[in-house]
Amino acid sequence: SYFKPGELVDIGVFSPRRDDDTMPLASFILKNYIHSFKCGRWAFLRDEDCGAYDITDKNAELHSEACTQIYPYIRKCELEDFPLIHARLDPSGKVHYLLGIPYRGCWEEFESAMHSFAPLFSGAELETTVANGFNFTNRRHAEKSTMGIIKTFQVEDIIACIKHLNEMFAENSEVQEWSQDIIFRSYKVVRRLKERAVEMADLMKTLRPGGERTDINMSGANDLADALNDLRRLEEQLQKKKDSIS
Repeated sequence: SYFKPGELVDIGVFSPRRDDDTMPLASFILKNYIHSFKCGRWAFLRDEDCGAYDITDKNAELHSEACTQIYPYIRKCELEDFPLIHARLDPSGKVHYLLGIPYRGCWEEFESAMHSFAPLFSGAELETTVANGFNFTNRRHAEKSTMGIIKTFQVEDIIACIKHLNEMFAENSEVQEWSQDIIFRSYKVVRRLKERAVEMADLMKTLRPGGERTDINMSGANDLADALNDLRRLEEQLQKKKDSIS
């Protein structure tokens, strides 16, 4: 049978590939920053709980199961090109890759894109490309964006980040020797998390009972003191690692 305009072929689940591919969005933002945005190439947001699917391992490299799938070998297309592979969420929240050219209401655009797809119908080989879903224009913009996002974190986000950092730098961690760049970036993000936690603690002290703030979730006040202690401990731990490198 023939394709109808805009029909796509489902070629399988992109993520998650295993249970621990799902993580809180705040933890993913932290991990992606610490590893110089390597994880973001493979990540997708979850609709139902504002989490993220991350198919990289502790070193921010694709894990073994992900490497057996087709998607690591698909090139990201240039901005002016038409991608042939598209990511979509199914009703259960899983991310699928679909092959084809979607119809978006403009026949001229669709016809132009189909010219690049046409060789497949005559049996020719064709390199497929996938849309680049992350629109950071440059590294500096990505750095600035991440620091700005941390300024909006709530208590539960900070706690999720602390859990991730504790796992990274635990004595029994899978990775015992992190690179200098990762240690320095971890230290920087811990400092920013601590600044956010201190800011929230100060605001909670000054708010009158019944006072309302749209940027502060008051329900986590009891956990904030513990989070601050954890961040101070992590800051001291990472400072020692920095000093040993210097």
